[in-house]
Amino acid sequence: MQAVRNLAGAGRGGYSLVDTLIAATILGIALSAACSLTLGMSTQEEIGWRVSRGTALLDGACALYGLGLTTAQAAAVLPTDPQAAVTYGTQASETISGLQMQAVDVSVTITTTNGGTSWTPGAWTGGGDLTARQRTTTLRVYRSPFQLKPFP
Repeated sequence: MQAVRNLAGAGRGGYSLVDTLIAATILGIALSAACSLTLGMSTQEEIGWRVSRGTALLDGACALYGLGLTTAQAAAVLPTDPQAAVTYGTQASETISGLQMQAVDVSVTITTTNGGTSWTPGAWTGGGDLTARQRTTTLRVYRSPFQLKPFP
């Protein structure tokens, strides 16, 4: 007569509770790193989009002034953007190579992020007061005082 053996678990290795907890901890660390990376990439994408829109507004503002519009007319034509503000300086007259030119400084101020928190030391700081979250670029635009008149 043969002895009956209990086959449940016989010859099978399993994972202990410690093995399971270590695997869960490693998985949790990997997931938190992925979430942090996603947040950082989303923030940088938003900042890049805002800078791109601000640069396009600055380019349009310079082109409109160069075409002969006054600063008030050019400002009225440009679309408004809550994250990028275009401002015109006072018009001046300058002589370049003996030719009298009209000039104006055109600036765009871009709010890079709406957050009020600071990042780690040594990295880009987007928090703090509003001026720490804004970037301003200014271009001097020249145009000839001789403008083409539209056809009647």
